[in-house]
Amino acid sequence: MVQQAHVDADELAAGAAVHHLDYYGVDGRPWTLEDYAKMSGLGSEESGRGKVPLSGKGEVFIKSARAVAGRRSFFLTENHNLKASMFEPLERNYSRVLALRPDLFTYNYYPRNVESPDCVMEIIARNLKVFARSI
Repeated sequence: MVQQAHVDADELAAGAAVHHLDYYGVDGRPWTLEDYAKMSGLGSEESGRGKVPLSGKGEVFIKSARAVAGRRSFFLTENHNLKASMFEPLERNYSRVLALRPDLFTYNYYPRNVESPDCVMEIIARNLKVFARSI
């Protein structure tokens, strides 16, 4: 189960308290609240209300997941509905999201509504390769 990164503390606690979950985590964009603030006028509400795993939120979800014996953390790192102006923060922050080291990391393979999907996939592939060499 994943919850969007912008949920308040009560919603996060309720989600983390669900019994019999193997994985619990966060659904969000690979950038910071500062990046989100700069993008909010770009016409995409996909980051809705600061749905970002950086700026401390990702760590909270990882800690909440691992507080239950046997449960693992999970990141769904969104990469759909991207305008070309969003590629720079994607590039700059992807390694930072990976560095949080969730137990399970997912993203959308060739996602919908991206100005240049091959460019986005290249950014993701390069970051995943660097990360894989570091573990």
